[in-house]
This record gives sequence, C-alpha cells and structure tokens, in this order.
Amino acid sequence: MRFGIAETDITPRDGMTAMSGYGRRRYARGVVSPLMLGAAVIEDDAGRRHALIAADLLGFDRTTTLLLRHRLAGAGFAPERVMLNASHTHYGPPTQFGFSAAVGPVDPWYIAWMEERALDTVQAACAALAEVELRCGSFPARIGHNRRLRRLTPAPGEADGYDEHAAFLWARPKDSRGQEAVLLAHGCHPVFSGAEGYCADWPGEFRRQGTLRRPGTRFAFLQGC
Repeated sequence: MRFGIAETDITPRDGMTAMSGYGRRRYARGVVSPLMLGAAVIEDDAGRRHALIAADLLGFDRTTTLLLRHRLAGAGFAPERVMLNASHTHYGPPTQFGFSAAVGPVDPWYIAWMEERALDTVQAACAALAEVELRCGSFPARIGHNRRLRRLTPAPGEADGYDEHAAFLWARPKDSRGQEAVLLAHGCHPVFSGAEGYCADWPGEFRRQGTLRRPGTRFAFLQGC
C-alpha cells in the first residue's frame, strides 16, 4: 500500500470574487486564513490509484468534477476512483454555476485556475507516493449544533439529533521517504467565524493546530454532511 499527499493555496486575489454562503452578494475584504486544496493518492496492492481532492470551497460544480476526472484518466485514475470533497466554507468564492444567485457570480477565470492547481496537486501527491501503514479510527466531537429552528439568526435545535462522530484515516510512513498524514471527516458546516475576508473557518484551524502539535505531519479535512 502506497500513499502520497500534497497541498496548495487556492485563495483568490483580494477582491477577485464574491464571498459565497451569505445569502447576499459581497466581495471579500482581505484574507483571514488561506483557502487550501489538498490531494491524497492511495495506490493499492493491485496498483490501482485512488485520488481524493479536498478543498476549502462551498462546493464543486459538476463541470469541474467531470473535467478533473477526464484529465486524471490519462494519469491512470479511473473516473470512479476520483473523489472531490468541499469543506463548504461560507467564506470562499462561488464555484457552482447556476447554484444560487444569492451566493454571487462565479468567476470562470478563477475556476480554470483552481482546476489546474488541483491537477498539479494530484501530480505532486503521486510523486510523493511511499509505503505506509494505514490506520483508521473515530472519536466524539461536538463543535456544532442542529440548525433546525428557522429564525433570522438560527438557534440550536437541542432536542434534535447531532452526529458527534468524527472519523480519521492516519497514514504512517514505513521509512523516511514517506509523509505522515491525517485525514479527518466530520459533519459540521464551517459557518462560525463571521469573517469579512476569505477564510477556511474551523477546518483551517484544525489543520493549523494539528501542524503545530505534530510538526511535519500533513492534515486534511473532509466534510461529512
């Protein structure tokens, strides 16, 4: 089993795009925290490669998904083995054509640039492939609430369910050539910061804190809802 991981900054230029997820059009004012795109590649014992692309974006448009799968097919990735996961941060650029006018207009130049960055990052992850031991586990995390009470400011629905389950995949290198990595999956929308500028919200803080506590390890976030 071989594993490789790489990441790149996909933060738009200041003021380049609207901020999605607010229900109104607003352009970003600076950068609170960088928006990152990570790619993890797993090569199984049969030589099949699986790519996981995780990004600090509201979502991926179907056109982006189809393009990336088509381009990566030439690198040996079957379309069904390429998965895209967006953190759903409300402090990133609009990326889905026809999704909702409320999130602001999509900048096609940004989309094209981001797609090329994603392809380059998958290639970098392939170049970093090394033998690893994969472990998985889970733990409880209660950082959110069930947003069922519909008011101007949504209040917690304490009587309703909230899935505290957080799952992780831990890649431990077998030699010095490998990169240790942790992929965390949890179902909670990144809508906490109230930022005026581009911001990865709590998934970005998870990565930052993880790196501080375990230097040299790469951390990636997967949205579970």
